[in-house]
Amino acid sequence: MNNEQVAEVLNDIAEILEIKGESKYRIRAYQQAARSIEFMPEDIEEVYHEGHLDDIPYIGKSIAEKVADVLEHGRASYLEELEESIPPGIDSLLQVPGIGPKTAVRLYQELGIDTIEALRIAAEEHRIRQLKGMGEKSEENILKGIKWLQGKSPRLPLGAAAILVERILEQLRRDPFVRNLVVVGSYRRVETTVGDIDIMGTSDRPETVIDLFTSLPDVDRIMAKGTTKATVLAKNGVQTDLRIVPHESLGSLMQHFTGSKEHNVQLREFSLSKGLSVSEYGITNTRTGWRIPCAVEEQVYSILGLQYIPPEIRQGSGEIEAAAAVKLPELVTQPDIRGDLHTHSKWSDGRNSLEEMALAARDRGYRYLAVTDHSPGLGIAHGLTLERLRRQWREIDELNNRLKGITLLKGSEVDIRADGSLDLPDDILQELDIALGAIHSGMNESGSRMTERVLRAMHNPYLNILVHPTGRLIGRRSPYDIDLETVIRAAVDLGIILEIDGTPDRMDLDGRHARRAKELGAKIAVNSDAHQASGLDNMHFGVGTARRGWLEKKDIVNTVSLEELRRFLFGRRQRNQAA
Repeated sequence: MNNEQVAEVLNDIAEILEIKGESKYRIRAYQQAARSIEFMPEDIEEVYHEGHLDDIPYIGKSIAEKVADVLEHGRASYLEELEESIPPGIDSLLQVPGIGPKTAVRLYQELGIDTIEALRIAAEEHRIRQLKGMGEKSEENILKGIKWLQGKSPRLPLGAAAILVERILEQLRRDPFVRNLVVVGSYRRVETTVGDIDIMGTSDRPETVIDLFTSLPDVDRIMAKGTTKATVLAKNGVQTDLRIVPHESLGSLMQHFTGSKEHNVQLREFSLSKGLSVSEYGITNTRTGWRIPCAVEEQVYSILGLQYIPPEIRQGSGEIEAAAAVKLPELVTQPDIRGDLHTHSKWSDGRNSLEEMALAARDRGYRYLAVTDHSPGLGIAHGLTLERLRRQWREIDELNNRLKGITLLKGSEVDIRADGSLDLPDDILQELDIALGAIHSGMNESGSRMTERVLRAMHNPYLNILVHPTGRLIGRRSPYDIDLETVIRAAVDLGIILEIDGTPDRMDLDGRHARRAKELGAKIAVNSDAHQASGLDNMHFGVGTARRGWLEKKDIVNTVSLEELRRFLFGRRQRNQAA
């Protein structure tokens, strides 16, 4: 079993413990253990066989025994015992966004609801509003949640796909005969989810590479195998293809298998208008029939008289017209990022110390790192009280005096309360280097109330960044109802920075809204929301999302020096104080 599957078992245990009304500390222990395993860089099975489960943060003896049981038998006997101790079917209600364990128990005990279908009927018949504390809006949200659940994509989230992809590429690159390996398709376009994984490369001994691919540990079943192509089903259920293609045609094939359907259709139409035909085999002159194979992608676009179009914006949304007019933006790149403005440490719900986070950031070439642990209102994340926050500031001061090449900024991820006020008083916010505003509760409010709540928070003179602005968790929670157009326009007027959160199950803002924010003149921060040192690498997904939004270096605040960033952050505060 992989890390994600083990983490899912621990999360399931935590959910049932919550249904049973167990201690919040016990529940939180399983949640923290699940998060620790899910995001650890090492393979959980290797750690187990080396006898180091106890070395994983938040894994004590009892939880280590549960993890060992899962890895040994593919299931957890403890989870099965727990499932038998609750009413059958009640856990299915937890799949519906907005229904937590306590609500699921009430629905079962008071209305006899134990299936999603029964829940839908009860909501449509207006029986749920009979329960104390639930009303018409509750029923509307439940029906929306069921509709979202039924239409949920079976595609794999990009972050989970990336873990599998990196393992496969690492093993294939050990073969001295394989060259030019690249993952194409939706993965290369940095889509939030992928339906399958398409890999291609070149080799003088394709059969050797295909044999290696089909024998990899991640392969569950070989679906098709030839001399230059194979299709396998990975152990996580994802179809994965490998094509070994001719060196001279690699560029044409990469272009064909990377572009979205809309992009490729429009590119074919554009090429035909020039008397050319573009395909995976090359570019053909429609009059003479002469075909030019393209070894590199740049050739494809150059022969058509276009600027090179980066993979992330091959969406059929104006990129071909812009390339023809030589008006494509110079998209932001990973080396442009000078620091990360949204990270967590052991002080709240992170895994690493401040010093470990600082050194990891410096190793990645960053010049600054904002420490933004949670405010006190988020109890489950061990949010910092004012006294603990001041103790953290003293540690930051000590580290800044001692460490060279990296500066820690004093920050906080501050809860936006239901009334739009912030979870820290203004005199504390004023002392921070940077304040992030976030919604972590009350996500089922109407669009008008949610929008008003966010707008009120944005008027606070000490708020700098609105983080993960739609609150979505890809494949698990739909975005909350909010008028993003109004929020973006307000951010421009008020000088609030909008975030692209690089956590692969967030990627929020998405590329479409990031592009709209750019059009309206908003400033963007691309952050990792790292909860451990390795999580800083989430910046890769954030930058990819920014590129999908056509963002350039000048659009992003954390591409500038620390001095420029400080001037920008405090400029808003000074303007508001003057006003």
